[in-house]
Amino acid sequence: MAHRWDPATGYYQRTLVLVILVYLLLTLLPLTLPFLDTGWKSTTNNGPTIKLLGRSLQLASLSACIAVGLGLFAGIGLWHAQSPVYRLRGLVILSMLLPPYLLIQGWMSLAWSPPPGLSFIKTPAGLSWAALILGTSMAPLAAVLIGIGRCFIPLAALESLALQQGTGTALRRVAVPAVLPLLAAAWLIIAMLCLLEGGVPLSLQFPVFATEITSRFLGGENPVALAKNVWPLYFCSLLLGICALLVIRRCRHSSDGNTPGPQHFMLHVNSLPAWFRLMTKTGWLILSVLIALPLSGLLRLAFTGSVYNLTMNYDGMALLRSLLLALASACLAALLVVPTAAALAEKKRSWLLLPALLPLALPASITGITWAAWGARMHACCRWLPEITPLLLSHLGRIMPFALLVSLALWSLQQRKSPREAVFMHRHHFWQRIRVEWPHYLLVFMVAAVFSLRELEISLLTVPPGGETLPIRVFNLLHYGAGSDVARLSLLLAVPITIAALLIAQKWEKA
Repeated sequence: MAHRWDPATGYYQRTLVLVILVYLLLTLLPLTLPFLDTGWKSTTNNGPTIKLLGRSLQLASLSACIAVGLGLFAGIGLWHAQSPVYRLRGLVILSMLLPPYLLIQGWMSLAWSPPPGLSFIKTPAGLSWAALILGTSMAPLAAVLIGIGRCFIPLAALESLALQQGTGTALRRVAVPAVLPLLAAAWLIIAMLCLLEGGVPLSLQFPVFATEITSRFLGGENPVALAKNVWPLYFCSLLLGICALLVIRRCRHSSDGNTPGPQHFMLHVNSLPAWFRLMTKTGWLILSVLIALPLSGLLRLAFTGSVYNLTMNYDGMALLRSLLLALASACLAALLVVPTAAALAEKKRSWLLLPALLPLALPASITGITWAAWGARMHACCRWLPEITPLLLSHLGRIMPFALLVSLALWSLQQRKSPREAVFMHRHHFWQRIRVEWPHYLLVFMVAAVFSLRELEISLLTVPPGGETLPIRVFNLLHYGAGSDVARLSLLLAVPITIAALLIAQKWEKA
C-alpha cells in the first residue's frame, strides 16, 4: 500500500512518492520549454549558434585543466592531518562556495588601483581571464574530489608493497591507480559545469553558447526557438556528465578497516619523491595566491576607496531580498531534498538517480527562461500569486540537485547507524526523529542557501520589476568599473556566504 510506513527511511511511502514527483517536476520543467506555446514573436535569427559551441568547449576544457592541475596538489594535501591544506580545509570549502564573480571584482580592483609591484595586471577580459577565473574557482572542487581518493586506497596492499619495494614505489603502484579515476571524473565534472557557466563569460564580455542564450532572450527572442536550438549544449553537457558517472562507478571503495587514516605516515607529503614534493608545495602556493590576491584587492578597494555611497533604499533592500529569497528557497529545498535522497539511497530506487541528477546538465539560462515563460502563464491564471513566484521557483529548481548530492552523501554515511534505525522503526517518536535528523536538514539547508545567494544568471532572467537582488546589483554596477561601492557590495554578499560555508565545514566534520 502507498501509505505504508518505511522504517529504512523514516517516512511514509506516499510521502516519498510525493516529494520525488515534486522534485522531478521542479527540476525537469526546463525540458518542457520546446513544447510550450508562448505566443512571443522572434525578433532575431532563430538559427542554431553552433559556432559558439567551439568557444564554449574551449573555455570548459581549458578551465577544467587549470582546476584539476591546481586542485591535484591541494587534494593530496587533504590526505594527511599534518598538512597545512588539511588544517585549513574549512577555507578550502569556503573558496569552493564563493561565487566566481567575486574573483572578477577582485582582479578588476587590482587592475584599476594596483598596489606597488602589481601594475602589470590588466583588466580581466577574454578567454584567458575567463579560463583562469573559472579554473581557480573550480580548483577547490577538484581538491575535494581528489581528497576523497584516500578512501579508495587499499591499506593492506600499500603497506605490503612499501615493505618490499619502498614507499615511493608503493604510492606509484597502489595510490595512483586508485586516484586516477577520480582525477578523470573531476575533469569531466568541472568541464560540464564550466560549459554551462554563463555568469563569468557574461561579466567578462566573452560570448559563449550559454551567454548567447541569455542575451537573445533579453533581446526579445522567442524562448521556444531558443530551447530548440540549444540541443548541442544539452548533448555535450549530458555526455560529460554520463562519462563522469561511468568513471566514478569504476572506483572501488575500500572497507573501513582497509583505508589509511589521515594520520598514516605514508600519506604525508614528506613521503613523496623530492621533485613531486616540490611541485606539490608550489601548487599550494600558486592556488593560495590566485585566490587570496584578488580577494585582498577587493578588501583593499572596499576600505580605501572613495566616500561610502551605499544606500539603504537600494543596496540594503537588495541584500534583504537576497537573504529572504535564499532562506525561503533553502527551506523548501531541504524539506523536499532530504526525503527524496532517503528514497534514492535505497538500491531498489537507484534507477531514479539518472533523472534526479539530469538537471545538473541543464544550463541555468534555460531554467531561468523556462520559469519566466511559465511565470507569465501562472500570473494569467492565478493573479493572486506574488510576482516573485517565478524567481523563487527557478531558484528552487536550480539549487535542489546540488543539495541532493549533499543529502545522498549524508544518507550513505548515516543510514546504517543504530540510533537512526532504532528511532525510525517507531514512526510515532516524532521528537526523537527530530533530534536525530536536524543536523542533516540543517546542513542541506545551508548548502542550498549558499547556492541561492550566489545565483546570478537565473535571477537576471526571472527577477520582477523593482525586485533587484544583490548579485544583480553587483553585476549591473560592474560595467561602470571596479569602484569602491561595488567592492563593498561584493563584501556584503560574501559575508553571509562565508558564515554559511564555515558552518557547513563544521557540520560536515561532525557528520
